[in-house]
Amino acid sequence: MSDIPESKIATAGHNNTNGEPLHRTDTCNVIIFGEAGAGKSSLVNLITKEHKARISSDAVGCTTETNIYETEISKWKVKLFDTAGWSSSPIFVAVTELDYRS
Repeated sequence: MSDIPESKIATAGHNNTNGEPLHRTDTCNVIIFGEAGAGKSSLVNLITKEHKARISSDAVGCTTETNIYETEISKWKVKLFDTAGWSSSPIFVAVTELDYRS
């Protein structure tokens, strides 16, 4: 058996030794993803009710990396992760190139 006292082992309730949750419960993380130019940054601005994210009327999109915006919704702290559009991310480009080589 283990040499660790039972009082020091996290229980099935996912609490640490102090009785606190192992994960943060004060913040909700939301990842926004989709095709380039789909309006992900506009959605961030709609949710935050501010012009926080840079937007473009161009269908190509203007977000080139993941940007994080913090806001509060009904007393919840919310982190919005605004990602680059699929067609402008390095992973999408690599996968697309593989598709065209086949």
